[in-house]
Amino acid sequence: MERQRNLLIWIGFLVTLGAFLSYYLFFDRYPLTRDFPWVNLLLFAIGGYLLIKGLQRAFRQSQRYRGKISGSVFAALSLLIFGFFGYLNFYFSKQLPPSNEAPHVGQKAPAFTLPDKDGNPVSLADLLTSPLPEMHANRVTLADVLPAALPGPGAVSPVGVLLALYRCYVCPFCNSELRSFEQHLADFNQRRIRLVAISVDSPEINRQHTHKQGYTYTFLSDPEAEVIRRYDLLHPGAGPEGHDIARPAEFLLDSTGTVRWVNLTDDYRVRLGSERALKVVDQLGFGSVGER
Repeated sequence: MERQRNLLIWIGFLVTLGAFLSYYLFFDRYPLTRDFPWVNLLLFAIGGYLLIKGLQRAFRQSQRYRGKISGSVFAALSLLIFGFFGYLNFYFSKQLPPSNEAPHVGQKAPAFTLPDKDGNPVSLADLLTSPLPEMHANRVTLADVLPAALPGPGAVSPVGVLLALYRCYVCPFCNSELRSFEQHLADFNQRRIRLVAISVDSPEINRQHTHKQGYTYTFLSDPEAEVIRRYDLLHPGAGPEGHDIARPAEFLLDSTGTVRWVNLTDDYRVRLGSERALKVVDQLGFGSVGER
C-alpha cells in the first residue's frame, strides 16, 4: 500500500512561515496589529496545531501517511521560527538605551541646524517661525485655519513643531509612523503644527525615500548623529551595518521652542501615531483661538 503525502505537515509549516513574514511585510503597518502581534500569534497557533495533527498522523498511522522525518524537521524549524519571532518582538525591541538627559517638559529644546532633503540648511528657529506651506494642497482652506490676518497669501505661522526622531529609512515601524503622519498632514496643518522627521539618513536618501513613499512634510538629515546625541537619543550600533542611529522619540514644541510634551517609547515597535499625536495637540490647547 502506497503511503499518502501528509499535507497537514506542509500546510502547518507554511502557515508558521507566513506568520513570521507577514508581520514584517504587512501587519507592522497598522498599530492594531503592530504594537501587539495578536494576528501573527494566532497564525502561529494555527500552524502549530496543523503540525501536531500532521505528526500524529505520521507516527500513529505510519502505514498510511508519510512524514516522520520531514514532519520532525518542519516542527523543529517552526519552533525556531516562533522562538526567533518572540525574541525579536518581546525582548530585542525593548533593548533601548536610557535617555535620561533628553529634553524634558518645560525646557527649551536644544537648537540645531540640519540639511533638508535638498541639502538646504534648516534651523530649529526656522521651523518655529517660517510660515507653513500653503494648505490648499492638503484640502484645508484658510477659513478653516485662521480668521485673522495672515503673514502672506496662503501661509500661516506655526504655533508648534512636532519633532519625530526615528531610526532609519529601512525601519518598517518608522515608516508606519511616518506614513500615518502623512495621511493626517491636513489635520496637523489645520492645527498649525509643523511636522519634522529627523534621522541619520543622508539628504540623498531622504530625497529618494520621501519621493518613493510620498512624504511631503519636512525631513532633516543628521548623518553624524550630532543632534541625536544632543537630545540624548543615540542608540549605538543599532543601525544597518552597525551604524549609530536614534532611538525613536517625539517632542512637541510650542512657538517659543519650549518642550510641551515628550514621548520616549520603551519598545521601538510601538510608536506615537498621528491619532494620538493629534489628541495630545488638542489636549494641550495648540491651535485654539488663544494660540492663534
